[in-house]
Amino acid sequence: MADEFTVVEIPPGATLDGADGWMLAGWARLDTLDRLDAFGHDDMAWSAREIAADFAHTTMADHRWAVLVTADEPRVPLACVKVDLPTRENTNLAEISVLVEPAWRRQGLGSQALAWAEAIATASGRTTWLSYIEAGLPDPSRPQVSAPEGGSIAADLPGWRFAQRHGYVLEQIERFSALELPLDDAQVAAWMTEVAAHSDGYRLHTWVGDIPHEWRAGYAALLGSFNTAAPLAGLAVEDEVWDEARVQDMLDHTAARGRVGINTAAEHIATGTLVAVTELGYPAAPRTIAFQGLTLVTPAHRGHRLGLAVKLANLAELARRRPDVVRIYTSNAAENAPMLAINIQLGSHWAGVLPILQKRVGVAPVDVG
Repeated sequence: MADEFTVVEIPPGATLDGADGWMLAGWARLDTLDRLDAFGHDDMAWSAREIAADFAHTTMADHRWAVLVTADEPRVPLACVKVDLPTRENTNLAEISVLVEPAWRRQGLGSQALAWAEAIATASGRTTWLSYIEAGLPDPSRPQVSAPEGGSIAADLPGWRFAQRHGYVLEQIERFSALELPLDDAQVAAWMTEVAAHSDGYRLHTWVGDIPHEWRAGYAALLGSFNTAAPLAGLAVEDEVWDEARVQDMLDHTAARGRVGINTAAEHIATGTLVAVTELGYPAAPRTIAFQGLTLVTPAHRGHRLGLAVKLANLAELARRRPDVVRIYTSNAAENAPMLAINIQLGSHWAGVLPILQKRVGVAPVDVG
């Protein structure tokens, strides 16, 4: 039962190499087990270094993270829980994540971890609580639950049933996609011809590991508009305020996680402004996967194939630097038809789903099935 488990909070300043590093390393083990259970592989599992870097990254959010252990195995985490509390914008939000070792589920660990997190969210005055589940492809022959704006998950998905019991509603579904590499050279050449036919008046800039200072203000302006431009369904999320210091913080965080970032932006030549951007990151060898970050084209400049153009430039740079990378993972809102269309055109295939769950304090949940 739940009273057999102890919540041990990770103290501020904990590092992977410090006395409390066993908790961060244990977190990485649980993350790997969770991905194996959800997808049958651990491609998307976070390394201990990535988890430690996220824990230490406190410039945009306060963190309260903990692991759950037993008296018999006090240094073997069986579950982990985190509450991220944004401090610059979205100060109404608490982002909550709970992971339980698959073999220990349905024994009260998840409920105890969630109660700990929700108590912190309440004490912090946060009125909107968000949580996420990562899952494989739903079986189309079994009952499913649909999100208000599109996409569906298995009705019997354990994480969903758990969250529903605790008052969370299914607000949005993101679609995980995987792109297998390398791409066909002839097909890439055809896409480049397509881009050239539509993108006269624009110039691409690709940066690896850094962004030149003369472009940082424009880059920040693009990132600041992302939440407005991206589909958000009914999520109570506001725009972020980006400036050059925040761009530097993003670059520093990427490096601390042990990833190399590739960023391509499209400049509107007539005005000298950046109007499209895409981000890609890859971890150090021997891992042979990469992760697609955000892609954005400002509304006034859509229809010029800029989304495809910036993605192709990033893929070309990745091929030059890491020809051993065999797969890129990304996620997009199920209702984001334009971006999904570009990914499908490139050859991405559906690899899983990311349900986004929301609980509004004082708002009765709606039963969606």
